[in-house]
Amino acid sequence: MTANDAVPNGTSVRLEDLQTLPPTLDIETAAAVLGIGPTLAYQLAKQDRSPCRVLRVGRRYLIPTAGLIRLLGTTTSRTK
Repeated sequence: MTANDAVPNGTSVRLEDLQTLPPTLDIETAAAVLGIGPTLAYQLAKQDRSPCRVLRVGRRYLIPTAGLIRLLGTTTSRTK
């Protein structure tokens, strides 16, 4: 399962869904979790203004899921 499979485009994310996400997310999936568009997510990452940690791996931007969950102010069994 990829991160994009966990959060299909145009869908909202439920708290239960957060537990099924992989350790890192691509920026499009993280944007969906945050309720913002991918364009804004890329802009924030490139300007070093993202509200959560962004890992740059080659040309890819990856978002650690645990940090994203903390940003949302919720917990899952993974982050407890």
